[in-house]
Amino acid sequence: MLRFFRMSFALVLLLFAVATAVGQTAADYIKQGQESSNRRERMSFYYKAAEKYMASNPVEGSKWAHQAYLEAAELKDNVMASRAAYLNAEGYAKQSKFSDAKFRYNRGKESALEAQDYDFAAKSLDKMANMARSEGNAKEANTYAQQAKDMRNRKKDMAGTPTTGGNPINPTVGTGGQNRPSTPTNQAELNQLREQYRRQVEQFESDKQRLSGDISLLQREKEQLNVGMMQLRQKEQQLNEQTQQAQQAVVQKDQQLTSVTLQKEELDRIAIKKQELVKALQSGKLLDSIAYAQDRQEQEFLLQKSKSFRNVLLLIL
Repeated sequence: MLRFFRMSFALVLLLFAVATAVGQTAADYIKQGQESSNRRERMSFYYKAAEKYMASNPVEGSKWAHQAYLEAAELKDNVMASRAAYLNAEGYAKQSKFSDAKFRYNRGKESALEAQDYDFAAKSLDKMANMARSEGNAKEANTYAQQAKDMRNRKKDMAGTPTTGGNPINPTVGTGGQNRPSTPTNQAELNQLREQYRRQVEQFESDKQRLSGDISLLQREKEQLNVGMMQLRQKEQQLNEQTQQAQQAVVQKDQQLTSVTLQKEELDRIAIKKQELVKALQSGKLLDSIAYAQDRQEQEFLLQKSKSFRNVLLLIL
C-alpha cells in the first residue's frame, strides 16, 4: 500500500512538472535562465527558449541557442554544446544565412567529436553536405558526405573493438583510469584516417579561400562607402556655398530693387510736373502769366525812372 502511494505521488509530481513545462513560454525560460546563478540551469533554460522560438522566430531562436552553446562551452559539456550549436545553425538556415549556418554546423560537429558522439557529428556533416549541394558546390557536398560516412564507420569500428576492461565510451582510458594512446589497429584504419585528414585539410583550405574572398569583398565595400561619404561631403559643401551665393544674390537684388523704386518715384514726380507744364502751355494761361509778368516789370522800371527824374529836377531847382 505504501509502495503504491509513493508511486502515485511520484506520478503526480511528474505530470505536474510536464504540465508546467508545456505551459511555459520562451520568455519564461529566458527569465528563469537570467535569474539563475547555476550555469547548467542557464544552459538548459536558454536551450529550451531556443527550441520554443525556432518555429516562429528563428532570429531569436538562433540568439538563445548561441547563449546555450556559450554556457555549455564554459561547462565543457560537449554533448550539449554540439546540440546547441546545431540548433543555432538551424536558425540561421531558416533565415537563409547559409554561410553562418554552415559555420555553426561545423562547430556542432567539432563538439560532437569531442564527446565521441559520431552519430551527431555525421548528422551535422549531412546538413553541411545538403547545404553545399543546394548552393551548387558538388565537390564540397561530396567531401562532407564522405566525412559523414567516415564518422559512422568509425563508430562501427569502435563498437567492434574489444575494451578488455577499458572504458567502452573512451577507448583511450584503460583499466584503473590509466590513459593509453589511441592507435590504429590495422593498416586499413590508418589509411582511412589519412584520407579523412586529407579531406579535412582540403575543406580547411576551401573555407580559408572563401573567407579570404569575403574579407576582400568587405574591404572593397568599405572603400566604396568611404568614397561615397567623401562625395556626399563634397556635395554638401558645394550646396552650402551655392546657398550662400544665392543669399548674397538675393540681398543684391533687394538693394537694386530699392534703388530702382526710388528712381521710378523721382521719374513719376518729374513726369507729373511735365504733364502740368504741357497742360498749361496748351491752355494759354502760361503765356498770359508771362506777358503779365513782363508788363509788371516794365511798369516798375518806368516808375523807377520817373522817381529818378523827379529827384534830378528837385536838385536842379
